[in-house]
Amino acid sequence: MTERDVLIARVFDTPAAPPVSPDEGPWRLTAPGQAARTFDGFREAYDVALVCANQTGGDIYRLSTKDGEPELYTPTG
Repeated sequence: MTERDVLIARVFDTPAAPPVSPDEGPWRLTAPGQAARTFDGFREAYDVALVCANQTGGDIYRLSTKDGEPELYTPTG
């Protein structure tokens, strides 16, 4: 990742029940020059990440596991 990239990371520090699907539950968006924001689902965070990445010229990375590494996100379908 570079300083222009945007990160969407699953939030693990809440006592909420486990999400039903991999994209449900809280996700935190971190973008250059902006305060981190939390969204109720991945899709909401991704929609904002698209705008942020367009503004910064960076890529979007996704971190979906607690001990994992961020991976470049490329939507399919």
